[in-house]
Amino acid sequence: MQKDYSNIFTRIIDFVGEGKFFNNFKVYTKNKNLVFKSNQISPFKYKHFNIEFMTHKTKKFTFELTNENKLNSFEEANFYLMNKQYKLDNSSNDWAYIINEERQNIAKCKSDITIPVTVYFELLDEKMKEYELLFIGIFHSYLFSG
Repeated sequence: MQKDYSNIFTRIIDFVGEGKFFNNFKVYTKNKNLVFKSNQISPFKYKHFNIEFMTHKTKKFTFELTNENKLNSFEEANFYLMNKQYKLDNSSNDWAYIINEERQNIAKCKSDITIPVTVYFELLDEKMKEYELLFIGIFHSYLFSG
């Protein structure tokens, strides 16, 4: 997982803003192959990301992760993958979940508030193993951005 900046100016602004303004991330495999890229559309509005993901079978997916509801701006976001809708549910104070159309929990993630911060992730549906790095990238982009 790596934070991605388009230029030195965005890096400086983000440093001064304590990492709250530019929330673009990349995820690499153990072999250093780029498989996930998120770009935040606007750091000053609701959370809205363009996501790109490449599977190990060289399938490429591009979609949006968004929540336009300002009342619960951190509680949930929706995205479509392979013509199916998924929801990132962050409404509990413990784990955040990715849930499929059948309301089954696919993956979960949480972090503690100690320093250094530790992030916990668990894939709950082994049939989705191919998308594990995608889910890690989605959780990180949405939950741990400004």
